Amino acid sequence: MIKVSLEDIKNKFDELIDEKLTREQVSAWALEKEQANDNELLEYYPINCQPIILDGIQYLTGVDLPTTDRKYLFCKEDFIDYKNQLFDDDSDLVKGLHEHVKNCQEVEKELLEFQEKHPNQSYQFYMEQAEKMMDRKKIK
Repeated sequence: MIKVSLEDIKNKFDELIDEKLTREQVSAWALEKEQANDNELLEYYPINCQPIILDGIQYLTGVDLPTTDRKYLFCKEDFIDYKNQLFDDDSDLVKGLHEHVKNCQEVEKELLEFQEKHPNQSYQFYMEQAEKMMDRKKIK
């Protein structure tokens, strides 16, 4: 397991903003964590901050994206703004992340109950039901 904490995310933003690490180094670090998450090898600390940690990782994977009219898509001020939103418990971003996780957990519970009531159905059938449940919760 690979451990990642809220403090790790905050530190990566600080190292990026203070130019202690290059954009490419930060992006590579975040990509490693994202791949570990995809392989279910990422452990979060504290666990209740998982949505914030994951969002921070996903954002940091793109800090080295180029653009056509300048070298990079994002500027230093973008990093500062996003970090401020990500670590402000009252920000719309954080509230939205927690709401999204809550909705996903509700759909997961609903789907498990549905599977118990309708056993022996195809994988495709369950996936279609999951999509309907997610649409009702407006989960993308």
